[in-house]
Amino acid sequence: MSLRENAWGILKNVERQLETSGAFLGCLRHAKKDFSRVRKLTLGTVIFLLLRMHGGTLDSELLEVRKSRGLRVTASAFVQARAKVKPQLLEKLFRAFNATMVHPATYRGYRLLIIDGSDFRLQDNPASRNVASYKNTKACCLLHCNALYDAENHVVLDAVLQPKSISNERTAAIEMMMRHTDEPFIVIMDAGYPSLLMLACADRIKNCHYIIRSGLNLRELRELPDAPCDLDMDFIIRKKGGVRITSDPDSQALVHRIGNTKSYPKDLEDPCRVHCRVVKIFLPDHKGGGKWEVLLTNLSREAFSATEIGLLYQRRWQIETAFRNLKFSLTANAFHSRQDEFVEQELWAHIIMYNVISRMASIVAVSQGARRHPYRLNFKMTVRVVHDYIDKKKFSIERLIEDLLPYQVPVRPDRSYARRLSQQKAVDARYRAA
Repeated sequence: MSLRENAWGILKNVERQLETSGAFLGCLRHAKKDFSRVRKLTLGTVIFLLLRMHGGTLDSELLEVRKSRGLRVTASAFVQARAKVKPQLLEKLFRAFNATMVHPATYRGYRLLIIDGSDFRLQDNPASRNVASYKNTKACCLLHCNALYDAENHVVLDAVLQPKSISNERTAAIEMMMRHTDEPFIVIMDAGYPSLLMLACADRIKNCHYIIRSGLNLRELRELPDAPCDLDMDFIIRKKGGVRITSDPDSQALVHRIGNTKSYPKDLEDPCRVHCRVVKIFLPDHKGGGKWEVLLTNLSREAFSATEIGLLYQRRWQIETAFRNLKFSLTANAFHSRQDEFVEQELWAHIIMYNVISRMASIVAVSQGARRHPYRLNFKMTVRVVHDYIDKKKFSIERLIEDLLPYQVPVRPDRSYARRLSQQKAVDARYRAA
């Protein structure tokens, strides 16, 4: 990326190109008449208003635009205008903007990617397709976001949105990996993703290399000693047969039956042999202890040692930090509507702005000097400064860098805390600060 890349300017250029070429027409409710007249609320203005949304009330958001740009828009006019736009328009803009990345950073020639998912709690709407009901819990609206995160460039490379009640993280993961096969990549996943079928599919994706924490309840893995080990294992999977069948006469591998045969790809042989490398390492925790974890990978032992595999897996936490920044720094947990498509519009807009802000922050060289810890920009304040700048029709990238430099925080990679898990609560649009 350029040392003086103006990611916001690139995004606006991409938006204009897509609008001029007619690429957005299929993403409008009525392609032939929506935004065809000369009005104050053009398609570009609606997209801009969606991109700059914070966590305030809708009226306060529009008031800020009126102060900065002199654009007087009522809430009802904006809602009517955004109703003409399908969420797929923002998704198309997201993918087109990501395609403008030039010479992205890599790890030893591999794109280093992380896959994980997170739930977004929405305001209650009984008519929503996102209503999820679980045992002993009150029904609520949850939208699940599956994300493919670029750990070296700190951007969301891909995403799949699904209602929580019918979400399928493994299918979404395979879908995202298959869209990014142009260059070699290493994908890191947590224990919720691995299955023998998942490993078989990943092996058949071009340029795909994986590191996955095992959540498989297999005897071969349970019998591993609590000590560092690095070995190869073979498994055989098939659609038919018992839960556990006798050993394959031609191999030491045991045959495993796939429980959900509908998920078995048609182009995958039956039975199918899965070969993977099994690495057992000790991962420390915040209490000074830790536990032994099993990692599955198809990276060669000659190129990547067991120690390096463990260090790469620990970088998976970056996507958790990205989700936290998306929800709380960019206020992607405070939507301005109960309608499903409006919520998806805003979530795609927040993901786009996450990438814009990350790319603009990447051009700021933070001087380390003789400090005790390395320093980086404070993401929350970077969001605030960038939002103030995009409200201006013209701004200097050099001046933006000067305004960002005072907001720095130390990086302490060895510091950790216990996760405080609690049920998310929706941020109701009626009870927000003006």
